[in-house]
Amino acid sequence: MRKFSGSTIIIFLVFLVSTVYAQAGTITVKVTQIDVKGGGEVKIGVYASEGFPLTGKDLEGVDLKVKESSATHVFNNIPVGIYAIAVIQDENMDGKLTKNFFGAPKEPYGFSKNKYRMFGPPKFEDVSFAVENEGNISLTVNLE
Repeated sequence: MRKFSGSTIIIFLVFLVSTVYAQAGTITVKVTQIDVKGGGEVKIGVYASEGFPLTGKDLEGVDLKVKESSATHVFNNIPVGIYAIAVIQDENMDGKLTKNFFGAPKEPYGFSKNKYRMFGPPKFEDVSFAVENEGNISLTVNLE
């Protein structure tokens, strides 16, 4: 049976970790047109095609307290792949996008590429973008 030295194991682990991190990127999201008077939180979610754009179905997400008319967040170590961003300003802090009787949003919202549809959210394909090896994606989402 072959024995491995401690230094061999450490070199293998460093290689393994560096390989994992080399296949990841960052997404910087700047949200603009936040209604400061509306208050609440800005919820930013990073989505794969499954679950888009449902609150709680995001792969990565963050809730930022509303302080100014814009906010920026960086998502690190996002695996290589195709993603979309969905943002809501949860003014009443109920954890979801509040809608009226007809299903139209009552709170500000936005998507990557600033694409909107007359009825319902845009299709994932219309707002998605690629995260590539060690790539840095920067995008701005304007709230409607």
